[in-house]
This record gives sequence, structure tokens and C-alpha cells, in this order.
Amino acid sequence: MTGQREFTRGLGVPPMDERDEGRTTRDAASVALRPTPPTLIDLQRRLAQSQRLAALGALVARLAHELGTPLHSIAGHVDLVLEDERLPEDARRRIDIIGGEVRRLSRLIRRYLEKLRTPAPAPAPTDVPGLVREVVGLLEPVIAGRGVDLTLDFEAGSERPIPCDREQVEQVVVNLVQNAIDAMPEGGDLAVRVGVAGRGLVISVCDSGHGIAPDIREHVFEPFFSTKEGGRGSGLGLAICREIARAHGGDVLLDSKAGMGTVVTLIIQPRDPVDSQS
Repeated sequence: MTGQREFTRGLGVPPMDERDEGRTTRDAASVALRPTPPTLIDLQRRLAQSQRLAALGALVARLAHELGTPLHSIAGHVDLVLEDERLPEDARRRIDIIGGEVRRLSRLIRRYLEKLRTPAPAPAPTDVPGLVREVVGLLEPVIAGRGVDLTLDFEAGSERPIPCDREQVEQVVVNLVQNAIDAMPEGGDLAVRVGVAGRGLVISVCDSGHGIAPDIREHVFEPFFSTKEGGRGSGLGLAICREIARAHGGDVLLDSKAGMGTVVTLIIQPRDPVDSQS
């Protein structure tokens, strides 16, 4: 797979070992007739629900930002007026009601923000290469149906369990792999590599698509920004991925060159060491 080696080398990613010929080749017609596995449907529903909640959370966060300043200003003026000893009792009572309602609105906004925030990770020792295999297995009908050739590469030592929230990391991997598939509507090469980085791991998803233009690349992690047509993307996928990665002590990085594809790398850095022998 010379082309695959060339595009990954050009993006600074170590080349993958040659896979066995035909390892992921499937007949497109038979794939089209194959029913979607129920586990994939469940996973897609979870992702859709997560993105809906994230969209609502982002909207509430924007409203909180826009409303916070005027509410704070109103509360300040209410306090100043109430300090005036000459204020008639009836007026004091009414202004005190206004102040109470302003404080109630502020508490309500904070409560909604707390409820809609992405839950903190619940780390548990996780076999990340095994997780990647499961995700790829779930997406195999889509991969084969799009004419995409898949290469998996797991660095020695990457199989040791690391503490992370399995469901959240799975969500990130599904997003990154699905994005890579969508970037190759006419087929191409998809490479997923798991490597070791200190006590943590890096998961790199490489596609041989057309790449991302520099003026678009700087916006891809912004909420609600999407290049997908017809409303197919919420524009929250990469924003959520980065939020989850940073909650795991890592990050999501993107490298893309025109005509050479894209590499998106998830970094997971456990905050506490895990004893892989336990």
C-alpha cells in the first residue's frame, strides 16, 4: 500500500505495516444487503443523544454569557437602590422582589449549565486496542460499503490497560473514524494506529481524503462549525471530542495537508498510574 505509506509519512505519522491482502475487502453488494448490527444502532443513538445535549448545553452557555452581564448589572443597581434609607417601604418591597427574581434567574442558568455539562470521566482500566477493534468492527459495513481499505496498527505495549472512561473514549473514536470515512466519499485508505506516550496512549486516525484548507482548519474545533452538506453534521463532534480528551488529561490534534489527507490524534494521559498487573 504505497499510497497509504506516502500520505501518512507526509503528515508526520509513522507508516503502518503492510496488512494481509484482502483482510478488509468485502463485496459491496453483499454489504449493502447486510442488516446494520443492533450494537451499532445503539451506539449511533447514544452519539446523537450526546450531540443533542451538547448543542443544548452550548446554547445555554451562550445565553448565560449574554444574559450574565445585564443580570449582574441589574442586581448591582437593585442593591444600590435598597441602600437608600429614604426609599418608601412599598417601593423597597417591590424592588426587593425584582432583586430576588434576578438572583433566581442567575441560579436557574447556573443549574442548567451544570446539568448539561459533559459528565466528568469515570476512569477504569481499559484495553484501548480492544476498544478500537470493537469500534472498527461495528463500523465495518460502512467502511467496506464506501470502498475504504482499512489498516490497524498497535504499537507494542499499547495493550496495557490505562484508566479512562471507556464510553467517552469510544464516543471520540467513533466520531474520528466516522469523520475519516466521510472525508473519502469515493473510497480511499483509512489507518488507525494506537501508540504509547509515556503512561498514556495516542490514537491516530488517518484518511487519504482531500485534506482541509487552512482557513477551515482553524475553525474545526469551534462549536456548531461544520463542513458537511445538507445539515448532516451538528458541528459539535470535534468540539465534544476535544472536551472529552482534555478531561482525560490529553487533547485532540489535527494535521491536514491539501491533497494528502488528514490525521486526527487523540491523546489520553492518565492522571494516576495504573498497575497493569492487577
